[in-house]
Amino acid sequence: MSYDEIPISGSKNRSISSDFAGSIPIDEIPLKGASTYNISSDDIQFKDQNEKPLGGTGAYNFSLEEFPKEEETKEEETGPLSDRLESKSWNSRMKAIEELMNLLKNSPDPPFEEYADKLAKFISDSHVGVQENALEILSVYNTSRPDLIISQSETIVRTLIEKALSSAKQQIKQKSSNFLLDFYALHNNNNTEKFIQGLIGALNNKNIKIQAAAISAVNLLINNFGVKAFSHKPFIDIIEKFASVSNAQVRGEALNFYKETYRWVRELIKSSVEKLKKAQKDELEKAFEDIIDPPIPIRYMAGQEPKIEESKPSSTRAPAPAIDIYDMADAKDVFNKYNERWTESVLAMEKWIDKKNALEELNNDLNYPKLAEKSPIALTTLAKRLFNDSNINVMVQAMRLIGLLAKGQRKYFDSFAKQFFPMMIMKFKDKKPQVIQEAHIGLDNLLYSVSLEQVLDDIKEALEDKTPSVKINASIWLEKIFSTQPNEVVNRIASRIAVIFKKNLDDSALEVRNTSFKVLNTLLIKCPDVINPIIRDLPPAKMKKLEEAGDTKFANSEENEPKPREKSPPPTKAASKPKNQPVPALQRQATNNPSAPSGEEELGTAISAEDAETVISSLIPTEVFTKLKDSAWKEKQSGLQLLQEWASTNIPVASENNEALSRFIKSTVKDWKENNFNVNKAAFELITYLAQNCNITKRSGVIALNSLALDKFSDNKLVESLSTCISALCEDLGPKFVIGQIVKNTSDCNKPKVVSECCIVIGKIIGEFGAHTVNLKEVIEYAKSGLSQTNPIIKKASHSLTIQIYSYIGDKILPFISDIKEATLKVLQEDFSKTEIIKTANYKQIKGSEESKIDPNKMLDASFPRANISQSITPAILKKISDTNWKIRKEGLEAVEASLDQSGMRILPAGLEQLIKAIKERLNDPNKSLVRQSLALVSKLAQAMGNDSKVYSKAIIPNVLSNLSDKNSLLRQEALASIDKWAQEVGPEDIINHSATPLTLDNPELRTELLNWLLAHKENLPKCDLKLLIPGIISCLQDRSASIRNATELLFAEVINYIGMEAFQPCLKDLKPAVMNSLCLILDKYRTTPAVVISEAPQIEPQANSKASKASKANSRPTRLKLNPKPAEAEPPKSPSRGDLIPSQDFSVLSSGNKEKRLEQDLKNKWTVDDLREEFVEKLREQIKNNFSADLFSLMFSSEFKKQIEACQYISNLVNTQPKEMVELVDLIFKYIWVRLFETTNTQLYKSILELSIQIVSMLQVEGFVLSDGEASLFLPILCEKSGHNNAVFRTMTRSIIHNVAKIYPPEKVFLSVLQGLNSKNTRSKVECLDELSSLIQEYGTNIAQPRDIRAIAKFVNSPDNNVRLSAVGTIGEVYKYTRDKVWNLIGDIPDKVRDLLEQRFKVISGTSLNNSKYRKNEEENNNFKPNSPNITIKPEEIVFPNFTQNNDVQVFIETEEVGEEAKIEEKIIPRQKVVEKIENKAEIVKAKVIEEETAPEPEILTELDNHIQTLKHGDMSSRVDSLVAINDYMINEQESHMVELQYKANILTEALCKVMVSTFERPVETIPLRFAKYFLSVVIKMCCTKPIMIRLSDNSLYQLSEQILKRLLIDDLDKIGEKGEGEAMLKTLNGAMLRILENGKPTQVFVVLIKLLTRYINDDLCPKIPGLIIRCLLKLTKVLGNIVQNIQVEELLLAMHEYLITHRSTSGASPASDEMGTKTIKTIINELVKLKGENIWQSYEAVRKHPEPDNNIERWINMILSSSNKPLVAQSPRQNKMFNDPILSSILSRLNDPSAYPQAIKEFFDFTEKDSKTDFSALLSQLPKTLSNQIAEDLRALREEGKAEKSEHAPPSESYNFQDFQNRLALMKQRYGLSNNQPVQTSTTLTDLKAKVNTLLSKSGSSEDQSVSINDVKERIKNLNRK
Repeated sequence: MSYDEIPISGSKNRSISSDFAGSIPIDEIPLKGASTYNISSDDIQFKDQNEKPLGGTGAYNFSLEEFPKEEETKEEETGPLSDRLESKSWNSRMKAIEELMNLLKNSPDPPFEEYADKLAKFISDSHVGVQENALEILSVYNTSRPDLIISQSETIVRTLIEKALSSAKQQIKQKSSNFLLDFYALHNNNNTEKFIQGLIGALNNKNIKIQAAAISAVNLLINNFGVKAFSHKPFIDIIEKFASVSNAQVRGEALNFYKETYRWVRELIKSSVEKLKKAQKDELEKAFEDIIDPPIPIRYMAGQEPKIEESKPSSTRAPAPAIDIYDMADAKDVFNKYNERWTESVLAMEKWIDKKNALEELNNDLNYPKLAEKSPIALTTLAKRLFNDSNINVMVQAMRLIGLLAKGQRKYFDSFAKQFFPMMIMKFKDKKPQVIQEAHIGLDNLLYSVSLEQVLDDIKEALEDKTPSVKINASIWLEKIFSTQPNEVVNRIASRIAVIFKKNLDDSALEVRNTSFKVLNTLLIKCPDVINPIIRDLPPAKMKKLEEAGDTKFANSEENEPKPREKSPPPTKAASKPKNQPVPALQRQATNNPSAPSGEEELGTAISAEDAETVISSLIPTEVFTKLKDSAWKEKQSGLQLLQEWASTNIPVASENNEALSRFIKSTVKDWKENNFNVNKAAFELITYLAQNCNITKRSGVIALNSLALDKFSDNKLVESLSTCISALCEDLGPKFVIGQIVKNTSDCNKPKVVSECCIVIGKIIGEFGAHTVNLKEVIEYAKSGLSQTNPIIKKASHSLTIQIYSYIGDKILPFISDIKEATLKVLQEDFSKTEIIKTANYKQIKGSEESKIDPNKMLDASFPRANISQSITPAILKKISDTNWKIRKEGLEAVEASLDQSGMRILPAGLEQLIKAIKERLNDPNKSLVRQSLALVSKLAQAMGNDSKVYSKAIIPNVLSNLSDKNSLLRQEALASIDKWAQEVGPEDIINHSATPLTLDNPELRTELLNWLLAHKENLPKCDLKLLIPGIISCLQDRSASIRNATELLFAEVINYIGMEAFQPCLKDLKPAVMNSLCLILDKYRTTPAVVISEAPQIEPQANSKASKASKANSRPTRLKLNPKPAEAEPPKSPSRGDLIPSQDFSVLSSGNKEKRLEQDLKNKWTVDDLREEFVEKLREQIKNNFSADLFSLMFSSEFKKQIEACQYISNLVNTQPKEMVELVDLIFKYIWVRLFETTNTQLYKSILELSIQIVSMLQVEGFVLSDGEASLFLPILCEKSGHNNAVFRTMTRSIIHNVAKIYPPEKVFLSVLQGLNSKNTRSKVECLDELSSLIQEYGTNIAQPRDIRAIAKFVNSPDNNVRLSAVGTIGEVYKYTRDKVWNLIGDIPDKVRDLLEQRFKVISGTSLNNSKYRKNEEENNNFKPNSPNITIKPEEIVFPNFTQNNDVQVFIETEEVGEEAKIEEKIIPRQKVVEKIENKAEIVKAKVIEEETAPEPEILTELDNHIQTLKHGDMSSRVDSLVAINDYMINEQESHMVELQYKANILTEALCKVMVSTFERPVETIPLRFAKYFLSVVIKMCCTKPIMIRLSDNSLYQLSEQILKRLLIDDLDKIGEKGEGEAMLKTLNGAMLRILENGKPTQVFVVLIKLLTRYINDDLCPKIPGLIIRCLLKLTKVLGNIVQNIQVEELLLAMHEYLITHRSTSGASPASDEMGTKTIKTIINELVKLKGENIWQSYEAVRKHPEPDNNIERWINMILSSSNKPLVAQSPRQNKMFNDPILSSILSRLNDPSAYPQAIKEFFDFTEKDSKTDFSALLSQLPKTLSNQIAEDLRALREEGKAEKSEHAPPSESYNFQDFQNRLALMKQRYGLSNNQPVQTSTTLTDLKAKVNTLLSKSGSSEDQSVSINDVKERIKNLNRK
């Protein structure tokens, strides 16, 4: 017998074994009954005596002494609450926890914080009753203080599963499940990690029951929230092992997990299923087949509730949207496999079956939710070729290929989709069903890539095609598409496409007409307001046909949709009209609307009380029924609670009998006349449960909404229960019905408390479900009736309700409340002005309804139908508008405006054509005041017609745009306001499409205003036909105004991103060459840039009434915080408060890179100070997670502020220790600072963030880093916004940070950023920003500001706020100090009051500050000031220059001395390794003497070279080209004049070139800009060829340059790019640059840098080829070491080699591995050094001995080389010793090593050897390098031969030559010239003659020309002899 089968009552004795008894929960031992249970007391372990049963007639064999004493129980029921909560008595704990619940609910100051950490213990209570109350307390925390329990998510979730969800009590399980869902809903994407960890901890529990409960909880969460909100991925690996366990319950829940997940992600889970055993896989495969319908989330996380659309007719409502798993899937790359070669092989196939099989294989791989975003050009080319293949099978596969590409690549495929859409839709001409079916599927897939609007023209062509099959199939396809697309999408194209369908109603083909009727009917249901005006002139017969088409459609759709749970309401009067009378679309929509107002549905006759009692008595247990009928209130309460438990276990039965159940509840509470609030509360809770868990009808809901039930609002104890009940009914029955009942039943109520609470409940419902779900007109009338009451409680509640309605619909409520009392209306309007309009919000979803988006227009249309004013616009009014008298025309316009006001500003567009035509004429009226009135009327018309005003856009918008060309600024402002209003109603894309023609007009005002407007709405450009703008853009690029051209370039950059450069080519062909040349710079810039990122568009002209205002105090300077520019000396971060960290924790930087790419994205996604977008924060989390360690990431985004402070400390430590890496990540740190400053209110954290900001600015200053515009835009705006903090210390810190940013960012740009800060809504921030502007002007002068900036500041002198006004006066006063009286030209026109204030200020300044010579000098400089110039040319007296040299050990400082009247600034720059005095006291100001070999004169101002270097660092490509040309010119043509400056700035120039090299070459090789890269490298090699520059490079600069060149030499396929061999040329240039570095750099420095590079890359797997290049360079230097040894600092070279060997010691510790190439190279260098230096090498080796790390190799190698040498290096003869010590010989030998002195030195050495011919110099030469030694020996030999030849010339000929010698020479000559002959020669005659001739030639000393002639003569004679 199982435990569940133990009888509760009976007379028999039951003997229960101890084993079985032990498994019975103590709480479930029966308390009553006559049976005796023989349970031994040893087998039952009670935790407490009070937990033993206290009553009942059953016999329990317990001894009496085991029961507790009465005195002890009483003692435990007293004492402090905290002690009683931990009492051993469950009864005491029960009462204590109930008392705690009352405290939390009713106390004015509930102790939430005190008991928050004990919640998990409460849930773990062993007693069921205590545990149940603990769950209720948890719910109270969840509702009132969720922040206290979210931080404990892990503990609470784990305890909840282990103690509550696994409980045997169904009620406990149900409550814990509900709480788990509610608790998770409070989380957001940033703080679910602990919640997930709690679930995982429960899953890892070894208890099987807990495991099952945990898996069940995961399934429940997925079922309710869906996988997007609650990811399934963390649980896959854990639950996989449970799928094959032996326990059936656990295994079943695990398999349910896979089933539930499959409902959401479909095939994406199948890869995990494949890992299971075969039995489980088979079971799941069968289950997957039955899962068809897509799921809908039931619950939503905080702030993620869906936007609800207006309810649709049931006939058109889909059960659920199809699941799109595109975003959940990982991208699949198939394009490498199916590349161009593969497509060519397919096209080469001769058999169609082979092509079909290949395409099928391709399509199988493409049939995946998400494809990689790579170019599909090869596959689309294949599809085009096969799209019209003669074989139908191949054609179908090609069509399928295009559809799958579009579905997989989505928007990335849009350009190809536009090409294939007309081809696909024309496949409807084909007669084969297979092709037509595939065309339908293909068109559906193409819509993933393009919108209907983008292909509307192609659709129109298909609908107007002559082939009927095309029109029929296109109509069928469109009907399906329109029924599934959102209303707003259909609305945008409905008017344009409905006209064609209307035309097709008269088509000759019957099927075309029928399909057209069906599509029109679908459009009529979707957008009746658009279609009704189009079809209003259809004859009755066609209207009838249209209505019948709708009925057919409804019938078909109902067959496919699931049946509703309740019967459809009977037909209304509107539906019973005669068939020959057409029903308007709006009326028909209301007829079919299931959520109609309360009066629409016939509730019918409710079940009687007797019938309900009969039904319920047969269903529920007798015990429950008896209690419900009991007269005692406790029994009734208990009965209602038991009834709820019964309903929870019998939900289907309760749903089926919900009406009887509700009626019986009503009877139980005496038709709500029950006085006991406990009974009423239990009744409301029961109805709430039924509404939440069962299917109830509206007749059931009415029971809790009648007047008697609502009267219970008068009882404060029942307000919460009744409100919860009504909210649950709204979720089930719809807010419209529920609020209708409340309004109906309380309209005549005279109880203030009831009416007040009803208003509150209605407001709460609107807030939860949205205003679009209720009958607004009904609610407004209800609120108006309350506003007219005299009772203040009712009036206040109605007032609040009216304000809430206003927050949804704005000023559109005003026409409906205009008839209330004037005083009441005035109070309302004041509150309206303070109320923010809710534009986007998330709402609860009504059961069975679709997720929809709020459409305010549709919301109002449903409640307040639009009026038709066509009858009130009489011909007389139209005649007045066109009258010749302007006063009469004005009256006509006013009459139209009055009609609009009378209609409540809600009109239909029908019948207004003549009015629009008349207003169109007035927009060009000669009277400008009438034009302004007409523009205002146009704005009102747009507001009154709403989205329907689109019908008249073509007539109105061009004329409104033409008014932007007017010179009157007020008229232009009115025109812009009208344009904004039309854009608000019809969408900005309509305005953009009509802007093409105005842009072509040569009018500066029009172009200026229109370009500003287009740039402000650039996010709407993708929705428009941008090709229309091309002529206007090209025309504006040629405008005479630079501001217009600049703005047009910004627009051009945006447009070209969407349509490409190809679209502009046709319009550029007809331009004149001169014009084309001027445009080439812009066009080339965007041709070479793959993705153009445009920052926020600047306004061309300042706004007339700018709201930007800042305030500052007069003559105030910021208190500057001292920024320490030495990060190495900064204090280490404080130890975290939680003690020593675990050693395994890692707080470091993982990677630093991709900053430029991140900044490009940030420029596209602009961060604003008004709103912190959640997606930006999520993206930041992802970026920080990728770049910082996991431990640091968890601290940075912890929910606890203390951990965030810890994170700031660790980041501060990284800034000190790794400044280079942090520079690359500074944009992420800035964004993190932004988030924390925006969100935090904790002062400790705020202070930590500001201190971190100070340290970062200091570090960047030390590193010499200059912020880019993107980085500054992530830092300065939030600082300016937060500069007005309430805390004065924080304000000072923030001001100091902003001021010091000017040292790492151009001051003029800092000035602009602070000026933008005047837009802040915080007055104190305005004051601080104005103060900072004053300080910036005071320090940097007025050259950082432009005239319009001064005018903007001057406007704040008229501010109503006193502090702002004073600060503005002070700032203008600073400007006056520089510009004197010319300041009035800068300020412009100002009121007299402002002028007086400024004049007073100027007088004070003139009497004090202007007496100082500091401003007298500037006054003289201002004589040439021109107010109309674009920039103020006045320069400040003090200019701070950037430091060109930085030193980590010595602080750079500026020392100021007063000399006469002027102050001279001396900037001392302390270069590295030049300090001769050590710093002894770092706390005092450091003064160090500087020694420098060649000191270049410091420039007084920034030179052109400085500007060019900065441009190279931070400019774009076009500006970099200009700077490279200038620098190249300096090094070639102007080298003499600029050489000193080039030498002085060699390091920063090298740094800039390295930065350009990185940005140019660190990209895919095919995207390298060839022309730019080639020219850039030519500049680099010219610098490397310039020895004076190279020898001035520091170690760091030479290291960076060498590293970059070596890296670029290894770029793959660099030599293959370029059609003209550009890549190969670049490779040669890089190689030459590296050789020039070896040749022109300092030898020792080059050696050391190369060895350091070798140390860095010798074991780098990412760059395996670089060590080989470095070794080749080292060996090349080693070969010429003998020539440069005199210039080598051997000590430094030995140290560098020693450090290399230390770094790369072998694992054995003895010596590096013999086969390691780096070690061999070091050995070679040492070998050559030893040969050159000999024993003298030991003097240099002393530096190695002093190194902290011992040497294991170099000393041993030196000894080996010295010992192996056979040359006598030490032991020489005395003669040799004397000779070797000869100073003359030493001098000669030293000069022999110098190539330039070698020719003279070798002659001197030859003379020296000739004087001492007996001495053997071979020993001396052997000590020289072998190459040099051989060269000297050969040259000495040549000089000796030359000397002999000279001696022989002066000797007599007879002595010099003998016959035998001559004969031998002659034979040799004959042999050489091939003259040998065997014939005898008469030598007697010939030889004598030749001898005489040769002697004659030798004796002559003529010219070389004569000698050549003589030699030729000799040759001729020899030939003649040969002939003889």
